[in-house]
Amino acid sequence: MHADARADNPQWLSESGLLDNGDAFTRVSAMLEWIPSEFSRLRLQYNDAVDTSSTGTAGLIEDNKWTFQYTVSMGSHGAHQY
Repeated sequence: MHADARADNPQWLSESGLLDNGDAFTRVSAMLEWIPSEFSRLRLQYNDAVDTSSTGTAGLIEDNKWTFQYTVSMGSHGAHQY
């Protein structure tokens, strides 16, 4: 089957999961980052994802995640020896 013909084939779209069945998915993200020195970084990130498809529990699946990251750089490199 030619690739252009797939878009007009409802059976192929249904089997691939590409049909819009009224599902709605939204995602919101926010991030704060603080760099106290050239050697360290602190990052706080929040992600909220909501799936209102009819297949979820009571039609709603929500996923909230908080991520805290601390990055530190140590050791010598080409710019300096400390």
